[in-house]
Amino acid sequence: QVEVLGLIRDLSRKRDLCVVVVLHDPNMAARYCDELIALKDGRLLTRGTPDQIMQGDVLKGIFGVEMGVFAHPVTGQPIGYVQ
Repeated sequence: QVEVLGLIRDLSRKRDLCVVVVLHDPNMAARYCDELIALKDGRLLTRGTPDQIMQGDVLKGIFGVEMGVFAHPVTGQPIGYVQ
């Protein structure tokens, strides 16, 4: 999955393409996507950049459980976890 998402991201940037990817893992989405959209029951809950979405209160609104976020120690990317 990491290799495929990396290839898709690289190709989309090199060829200036818009790519729509459906993921159920917010950490993977935040790592590879420029913009995230969260849906529930077919309705838009929220949308924004990974930094905007990967906030504990926003993730709680999406998943309905207490969530925390920390920065990956190497990449600095936000990582969400269930508290």
